[in-house]
Amino acid sequence: MLVEFRVANFRSFKDEVVLSRVASPDSERAETLLPIPGDPSLKLLPIAAIFGGNASGKSNLIRALAFMRTYVLQSTRERLTPQERAREPFRLDATAAAQPSQFEVTVVVGDSRHRYGFALDEQGVADEWLFVRKKRETRMFERTRGEPVKCGDTWRGERERMVARTRGDALLLTVASEAGQGEAAGLVGWMHPLLVLRFVALTLEAIGRRRSGQLLFTTHTSEVFGPKIRSGDVALRRDELWLTEKKNNARSELFALWQVKGVRKTEDMRTRYLRGSYGGVPRLVPVPGLAVP
Repeated sequence: MLVEFRVANFRSFKDEVVLSRVASPDSERAETLLPIPGDPSLKLLPIAAIFGGNASGKSNLIRALAFMRTYVLQSTRERLTPQERAREPFRLDATAAAQPSQFEVTVVVGDSRHRYGFALDEQGVADEWLFVRKKRETRMFERTRGEPVKCGDTWRGERERMVARTRGDALLLTVASEAGQGEAAGLVGWMHPLLVLRFVALTLEAIGRRRSGQLLFTTHTSEVFGPKIRSGDVALRRDELWLTEKKNNARSELFALWQVKGVRKTEDMRTRYLRGSYGGVPRLVPVPGLAVP
């Protein structure tokens, strides 16, 4: 299960943005929250709905997840296509191309929490790291270009051989997974069913029965803000509603409605969203000569 996703310097996201699936203290629909093994103080949200105007960054967040997944699964191929290798840094800042693009996920695999990420630049992998937490977070490995790879004591297997096999544009995680290293193989295995949009076919009812599974989607359908119109409708919690906003400098920002000051769950959030009170709404520009009935 996804706990958190971070991305920086990818397409319209110049600065780091964080998509967190950790539930806020809001008590609404608490029965749908998912437990985190080994940490009873935290619960995970089954749904995150991402709103925003056209070209505000909604699709780019999904693309960032998809790019990370593809790179993890295919980085050891002898030849990656330009599309598979392209990291697409932020284009509207002349310095961004020289800076790495960074991706990090925190996920629950079995009874452990894995925090894994990497940074790519034009030369390949600049940094890569994997930490695993059961009772406390421990290092599996840290890798920085030009420096010896730091491996934790818990990483079992032929570490030197795996490190030696890892090309400059490949990921040590992929190599370790292919060699059958347990923690690495488990994390890469989690990436396989991700497919980024496996979501839509799931429902809260099914998630509640299984006590697992999550849904992540982008939409313009504002009805999920509530209020419920028909019996059986679901209005999302404030920490499940995420907004993207593109600022004047063309940088995308990502934030949860829960983070917007003064938003009460008793207010008409759909109406306020459509009026632009929270941001993340499409910007409509009048078209000269277009007759509106």
